[in-house]
Amino acid sequence: MGNHPPPQPPRAPREVIRRDVGSWISGPSRPLCARCGDPKPDDGNLMHSECEEAETAEALAALRGTEPVRAEHVMAGDTVLIDGTEAEITDVRHGDYWLTTGQHGPGVALGWRCGSSSGIMFRRADDTLDRIS
Repeated sequence: MGNHPPPQPPRAPREVIRRDVGSWISGPSRPLCARCGDPKPDDGNLMHSECEEAETAEALAALRGTEPVRAEHVMAGDTVLIDGTEAEITDVRHGDYWLTTGQHGPGVALGWRCGSSSGIMFRRADDTLDRIS
């Protein structure tokens, strides 16, 4: 008899952890947005709500046959997509405006109408809109 520790039982080999597209192969993963690849809530949807809205707007634009156009080139009578909705441009005013960036600068005020709704949107002159061709 000696003062030796008891023999250790054989150990299982170490698990190799490899990186997969968006998660660990050997463990739980956070769901990723199918569009941008960022982690998203596990709500059963494939994308963030913002990405779903953008995807829908792009698909709708493709189906309706739109073309990108700078805001300064939009004319009264054109039909553009605003958040996926067709809107007719009723009037166009070029000038200096307070823009959504919080700064004052050259821009375009676009009057629009869609059914019984209407409004004015302010865009930088070089902003791109989707015009229905």
